[in-house]
Amino acid sequence: MAFHFSQENRLPLKYFSKCCDLDQFDDEAILKLRDRLPLCYQNGTFMLNVCVLLQWFEHFFSDESWFSALKTQNNIISILKIAPNKCTVEWNQNNCLFMDMVEKRSCQSYMFPQLENEYFVGAYGINFLRLLIPNFVFTFYLSRMPSQVSIHQEYIPGESFLQYLGTMNDTIQTVPLMKNFITIFLQVLLSLEVAQQTLQFTHHDLHGENIMLRPCRDQTIVYPIFETTYEFRHCQCIPTLIDYEFSTIRHKNLIIAHDPLCYTWGIYPFYIPGSDILRFVLSCFLYTRHSAPDTVGRRVYSFSAFLLQEFFGMNLSLFQQYRQKLKKHNFNFTMSKAIFHNPLELVQFCDAHEAKLCILLDISDFGVVREKKNPFLYVNPSSESVQQTKDAMGIEEPLIFTMEKNLFHHIRNHYDIVPLQELIQLVTRDSIYVPNLHIHRRLQIDFFSKKYDWFLHGYEYYYHDVVLQGREKFRKLFLHNITALTRFYRQALTIYLYHFFLHESLHGVPPLEEDRYYYLVKSLFK
Repeated sequence: MAFHFSQENRLPLKYFSKCCDLDQFDDEAILKLRDRLPLCYQNGTFMLNVCVLLQWFEHFFSDESWFSALKTQNNIISILKIAPNKCTVEWNQNNCLFMDMVEKRSCQSYMFPQLENEYFVGAYGINFLRLLIPNFVFTFYLSRMPSQVSIHQEYIPGESFLQYLGTMNDTIQTVPLMKNFITIFLQVLLSLEVAQQTLQFTHHDLHGENIMLRPCRDQTIVYPIFETTYEFRHCQCIPTLIDYEFSTIRHKNLIIAHDPLCYTWGIYPFYIPGSDILRFVLSCFLYTRHSAPDTVGRRVYSFSAFLLQEFFGMNLSLFQQYRQKLKKHNFNFTMSKAIFHNPLELVQFCDAHEAKLCILLDISDFGVVREKKNPFLYVNPSSESVQQTKDAMGIEEPLIFTMEKNLFHHIRNHYDIVPLQELIQLVTRDSIYVPNLHIHRRLQIDFFSKKYDWFLHGYEYYYHDVVLQGREKFRKLFLHNITALTRFYRQALTIYLYHFFLHESLHGVPPLEEDRYYYLVKSLFK
């Protein structure tokens, strides 16, 4: 295993080896493509073919004067965000195919690694999630020049989650509004669970401004989570995660990440299972703390307070007392046990406490349809998605992308695997001490990572057979214990990655967090 930090430039830009026949595209086909993009964005096959097309256009024609003139003619539609602290600007513009997209650009060299990491995370991992779910922004291509780097991404219309909660703070509660909130909330949790299973993804900066709510009309979205599918019907918006500057994924033997030296802020260049869900729930709590009585925001505040106390074990009185000090550290809780929770556990907690949570939100139920199914994630694109791609792009043979070739690259089919029963006995007996992520625990972390390395191999072996391949041999026993097995696998994996990071980091051992803050965080959680 190795780290790929964007400043090293070891990964090539993702110019696909194949492209659909460019001779098939005339003016009529390009205009048709532009009109179909807002209708076909959920179709992963379509989006990946559009991505290939744009990358090859850039690759072939970027030095041509007519191509530069064409792009110049497509004037900026609107500036979306200017970030003086990052020296970046984002704007909505038309690309060479006259399609809406977002360009994020910076002329400051210190920002180049962040933008390049956002591109690599998208191009090598997140884009392929569109074959499963529509909740992550799509990244098309990256442009490098000596004095400028820019990434070009899908344009997500709609408001941010922060803007949405700000409006809800003064909006009188109604059942439809509360149902809309719980649908958004659960979709974010489920999309994070899918991303962790497929890519060992961690966002590391998940707050209200980095979740866009794409408007839709009565959409149905399905999330496959082991043997259960969660189906949301009649959705009016799709929460979409954006901004992968600090994010990390696992691609084959590489951990793709940016190492911004923000350890005291809780940003590490590797997978941490509970980091995103804790920040997300805390955002809901903080954004609604000033909400008026009898509003949607007040219900959301009570809802998120319950989760922070009962699921994460947070002492809210202590949190309120030291909120400003915690805020100065970017609410860094990575040295606590709370970051070992994972989205699967939080979803199951919400399922188990649905009655209580519905009382807090003043609704009758979550409105999600759960169905038991045999797990089998290695599926080819449906004939409907392929036909829609043909119709939308006006081509006869679109490229076909499969999950087996483009996701789950971190799952290896190891040999010399222990019996499944031994894994189950380990996670169902007395609780195992898991050391905190802190340099004070370095010797314990070293011992732990070596002691349980066999468990990582064993879990991945049975996960590959049962969940990815859909084999029956160990299915019942594996899935019956899936929560305990997955919890310990992700805990052990995080410790292993932290141990590996301490040995392999370009910057050596990260600085100690101040001891007072460390002990404050330890006392904040049960």
